[in-house]
Amino acid sequence: MTCRMLKLSREGFNNSIVAGELVSYEGKDYVVILVNKLRLYSHRTLPLLEAEAVCQEAGSDNPQLEYSIVNPNTVRWKSSSPVTDKVPEIRVGQLINDSTGIIGRVTAIDDVRYEFITAVVKYEVEYVEEWPPERIDKAVRANRRSKFTVIQGGIQE
Repeated sequence: MTCRMLKLSREGFNNSIVAGELVSYEGKDYVVILVNKLRLYSHRTLPLLEAEAVCQEAGSDNPQLEYSIVNPNTVRWKSSSPVTDKVPEIRVGQLINDSTGIIGRVTAIDDVRYEFITAVVKYEVEYVEEWPPERIDKAVRANRRSKFTVIQGGIQE
C-alpha cells in the first residue's frame, strides 16, 4: 500500500482522532495508520486539532516489498546557502516521506561532519510498517468517513 503523510484538522469538542479513520484526499481513500504530531489550538470558542498523520491508500500495493532498507543514509547541507525560513533539520523519530510511497522513521544519527562548507549527516531509518490489506479493508468497510479536513498533503520533512 502506498503511504502519505497528510496534515489533518478537526474542530469541536466531540471530535477525536482514531487510527483506522477513513479520509479522502485527491479522490482517493486513505486510512490513518499513525498519528505523528498533534497540535491543539483554540479557534473561535472551539478547540481545533491539527495532526500530521501517516495515511495508507486503500487498495494500493505495498511498495515496501520491492525495497530493502539501506543504512546508513546520507544527507548533505551546504552551509553557504542563504538564510531562509526553512532551516535543514533531522532528528531521531522524524518521519521521512519519499516518492516511492514508503514512510521511514529516523532511528539514529551516526555521524555529522563537514566536507569543506557542506555538512554531511549519516543517519539510519526503519520503515513505518504498513497495515495488512485485511486490516485496511476492515477499516474501509466500517466506513468511518472522517470529519478531518486535509489542509496539506504530501508533507516532506
